[in-house]
Amino acid sequence: MEQTFSIVIFFCLISWCEGLDIAVNPGPPSSAGVLNIKFDAGLKSQPKQATQSQLLISIQHALDGLERRMGDRMRSMEDKFTFLEAKNDVKVKSTNRKVEELQTGLNAYENRIEDVIGQLRNHLNTNSNVFEHRLNSKLDSIENRIEDKIESNDNTCSKQKHLDAKLSALFSQLRTETKRDILDSLSNTSSLQQGEQRQGLEDICLRFEMTLNKTTDMLTSMEEDLDLLKSYGQENLVSVKNESDTIREMLMSREVVSSCGLKDNNDTDKDSNITSCYRGMNNSTTKNYPPYVVSTVDSLEQDILCDTKTDGGGWIVIQRRIKGDVDFYRNWADYKNGFGNLQGDFWLGNDAIHNLTSKHLYELRVDMKVNDQDLYASYTRFGIEDESDNYRLTLGSYSGTVGEKSDSGMSYHNGQAFTTLDRDNDRDSSNCAVKWRGAWWYKRCHLVNLNGLWGVRDSTGAEWCTGYNYYYPTSTEIKIRRV
Repeated sequence: MEQTFSIVIFFCLISWCEGLDIAVNPGPPSSAGVLNIKFDAGLKSQPKQATQSQLLISIQHALDGLERRMGDRMRSMEDKFTFLEAKNDVKVKSTNRKVEELQTGLNAYENRIEDVIGQLRNHLNTNSNVFEHRLNSKLDSIENRIEDKIESNDNTCSKQKHLDAKLSALFSQLRTETKRDILDSLSNTSSLQQGEQRQGLEDICLRFEMTLNKTTDMLTSMEEDLDLLKSYGQENLVSVKNESDTIREMLMSREVVSSCGLKDNNDTDKDSNITSCYRGMNNSTTKNYPPYVVSTVDSLEQDILCDTKTDGGGWIVIQRRIKGDVDFYRNWADYKNGFGNLQGDFWLGNDAIHNLTSKHLYELRVDMKVNDQDLYASYTRFGIEDESDNYRLTLGSYSGTVGEKSDSGMSYHNGQAFTTLDRDNDRDSSNCAVKWRGAWWYKRCHLVNLNGLWGVRDSTGAEWCTGYNYYYPTSTEIKIRRV
């Protein structure tokens, strides 16, 4: 403000000086830098005192006007400052109020969270107690059932002994009658009776096959009883199982039936050596194969087990688990070459499977028994690569009664390499075969694990996840058929 006032006085003095005729002339050399001022002669006639008074009055008026304007400006600024101060107070109060509201809401939210946590803890404690009670009840029920099974074991063993005696008698009678019929027929052989002899032997074979079919039905019933007693480890069942296996081998290999053929001039019975496994092989009126036969195929140097009945027959079984007496937690070499036996549980071998599926198109079928219910899953295409590509799996589209989603079941494993306990080819950070106690086309890790531990009802056991349910089969067969 003081600077502005000085400027105003300066300009007023300038204006006053302009009213005077001032001549500025340089002085003599001796007085350099000193200005000589000379007033106009017209002004000399005016009184000097009057001029100064007018100048002071003008200055005073200018100062009064300036003071008024400055006062107005100051009052305006004070009003604006007061307004801004009031407005700022309102803003501050509004902000404080919102902060208080947020703090109140936060406190309420924290209280609500604490209440919910308390409710969850109470609910968890309640459910834990209920679960513990149910678990104890279930364990008590299972314990009672086991005790009942143990008590009824003696009665079951008595029944099994009776069946053992009946089977032994039937088997002995079967051998005696067959041997007697063949010897009686051969004792009268002569060159004139060749035709009658052949017909008689064919009748004997027919009767023998009928007897074997009846025996098969009896074996099926007995095997159900054997499975019931298997878990109790009864040593007195060994002899019965041996007799059962003997008859089963006879039925599967057809060695007894084929031995009834009569050799005549190097003409051998064509049924004595089955060299094919194809769809519709049981449709012929002249041939009637049992449900399973041991056969050969041209591309393999080993026997195969042929399913002649299921869906038209012609299925080559590549995996079977019905007894649980073969360990499937094995290394790469075992799965490469195969293990087990065709009369029981076995794996055909990855080299053999590749050999078959690399020469022709094959379809896949998996049969399993779950809770006494027969289920199956079929796939329009099946094949595996050779060992250099780790037997990588190729699979077609699904159909069947298992009921799996498009990305579940076996379909989940499509395109995966084979993994064993000593060869990790899966996508998981760990070895899935070691983790889940099997060998399979694991991914991360499995939805199907049919080579897992037998009789275990969790993911380390033989398991099939459909995307809807988890199944733990009590028997499995994986089989392929040429398309």
